Amino acid sequence: MSTITSPVPITAHSRQDVQSKADVDVASRPTRDAHHLAPELNPPRLSDVARARHALSMHQEATHTLRQEATWSRDHARSSDPATVIAHSVGALEGQYQVQINSLAQGQTSVSAPIADGTANLALNTVHIQVGTWRSNPSSFTSNPIWPRSSIVVGPGDTSLQSVRDKINAAAVGVLATVITDGTGSRLVLSSRQTGAANGFQVSTDGTDDPLQLQHQFAQDASGTVNGRPVHSASNTIENAAAGLSLQFQQLTRQPVSVSVGPDSQGIQRALADFSQSFNELRQRDPELSSALARVAPERQQELALWGLSWSGQALMQVDAQRLSAALQEGDLSQLADHMSGLLGHLDADTSAVTDWSRPGIDSPWLAQYLSLENSGT
Repeated sequence: MSTITSPVPITAHSRQDVQSKADVDVASRPTRDAHHLAPELNPPRLSDVARARHALSMHQEATHTLRQEATWSRDHARSSDPATVIAHSVGALEGQYQVQINSLAQGQTSVSAPIADGTANLALNTVHIQVGTWRSNPSSFTSNPIWPRSSIVVGPGDTSLQSVRDKINAAAVGVLATVITDGTGSRLVLSSRQTGAANGFQVSTDGTDDPLQLQHQFAQDASGTVNGRPVHSASNTIENAAAGLSLQFQQLTRQPVSVSVGPDSQGIQRALADFSQSFNELRQRDPELSSALARVAPERQQELALWGLSWSGQALMQVDAQRLSAALQEGDLSQLADHMSGLLGHLDADTSAVTDWSRPGIDSPWLAQYLSLENSGT
């Protein structure tokens, strides 16, 4: 029997010797190699950089909001019940408006009697459609001259409900035709393409009989009152319900809805709170901003304090919501706008310097990739 022997004896200590040699090799590498590996082993943490950039972005947005004229406008419209009335103001007079909604605008809908077979031919030769207004609930019809009378001719083989529907739609007569089918059969449904009483329609057919036997829900205007004054519209948008005030009717009212026009108190409070929070975030990241607030003139500090804006001993801004709300009701809004404009101008140079430490000293492609992963929560 032959025996295979190793020229180098393998002992329990030989593996340790090999490992020790590897350790020595690594330890003996030049220092520059360790520095070369450092970025791979310990990549820079950019969460602080990302948060700093976010804080700066939020502060810039809050500052921009406070500089907008719309923020301090006195013609902001607010509805006490937006589900019923939506209000918009463009230069409306400041004040209160009581809105009552009596009817909503709708188009006419006419539905035929059910027909067992929607593909069967009807006893039709011509269908006449005239757009106009029904009067006296409704006993008379007045045609709309914008839409002349249209006659849809149907012939043998194309008098099914589907064919009549297609011919009416192709004629573009201000009426939309559809066919619905349920357990009772098929019906032809005709609907006004626009809402409002003037966009109703009259349907007739040749012959003495009416094979369609249409049932109608007639068109109507939106109507109501604003401070007791009647208003109406062919759509549910009431333009110039009062000078500069537009209303969107949503549903009928059980009791009047109050619409107020004046300063957007909630929006101003929110804008100041956002500004205070974003500044405090920057302040905690850069203590130098403390000195910026400390340099604000005492008289300006007193002026702002009257509106509920102040800062603590740690130079953190605070907004007294109760005092601010009362001041917005009683004070001159233009004064607060001027005070804030002065404060923003005072802080501009200091807060803009934040960009120096929020800009990372690292390759931008690597940073962009990191921020993308961080924002996605990866």
